[in-house]
Amino acid sequence: MQLALLILLIIIGIILHEFGHIITMYRAGIRFKEVGIGYKFPFIPSLSFKIKNVIFRINHLPFKAYVKIFPDDNKKFEGLSYTKQAVVLGAGVLVNFIFSGVLLILTFLFSEKSLTKTVLDIRFMITLLILFALGFGYKFFCKYVMPIVGTIALGLLMFIFIMRADTMADEWYAIIPMSKITLSNLQGIFLTSACISLLLGITNTIPLCPLDGGLIIFCCLSKLKN
Repeated sequence: MQLALLILLIIIGIILHEFGHIITMYRAGIRFKEVGIGYKFPFIPSLSFKIKNVIFRINHLPFKAYVKIFPDDNKKFEGLSYTKQAVVLGAGVLVNFIFSGVLLILTFLFSEKSLTKTVLDIRFMITLLILFALGFGYKFFCKYVMPIVGTIALGLLMFIFIMRADTMADEWYAIIPMSKITLSNLQGIFLTSACISLLLGITNTIPLCPLDGGLIIFCCLSKLKN
C-alpha cells in the first residue's frame, strides 16, 4: 500500500510537470495536437480519446508524459518573446518545485508535533515562503534562476563523473536525505516523493538539449543573435 502510494505520487509529479507546459502553452496561444502519459509497448493498443481536436493518450508504462504541438505552432513559439518562451519551457520545472514544496508541507503536517509547533517551525515557514516566491516570481525564476540552477547541477554532475565514483559512492549517498528514510509511514513517503520530484525538476534545468534547461539557453542565444 505504501509503495503504491509512493509510485502514485511520483507519477503525479511527472504528469504535473507536463501540465505546467500545457497550461503556459495554452495561455501563449500555442495549440497542441496530442497529450500522452507513459511509454507504449509495441503491438499493444493504448487507450486514447479526443477532446476538442486534442488527442489524449494513456500508454502502458506511466513514467513519462509528453505534449505534441502542431508544426505551424513551432513558428509561433519562435516568434514569442524570450520571457514567454522561458515561462513555457520552465513551467514544468516550476511545477515540480512547487509540488515538492507541497509534499514537504504535508510531511510537516503529518508529524507528531502539534499544529501550532508545526506552523511555527522555521523549516515549515521557509518552505511556505519559497512556495509563495515561486508562485509570484515565476517569470524571474524561469528567465534567470532556472539557467543558474541548471549550470550548477551540470557542474556537480561533471565533478562526480570526473572523480572516482566507486570510492565516493558511500560519501555521496550518505548526504542524500532519501538514504536515511524508511518507508514505514506516510511522512516518509511524502518526504521521499518530494525529494524525487525536486531531483526531477533539477535534472530538467541542466542546460543540455532536449532538457528544458537546454531549450531555454537555446532560445536565449537565438534572441541574442537576432
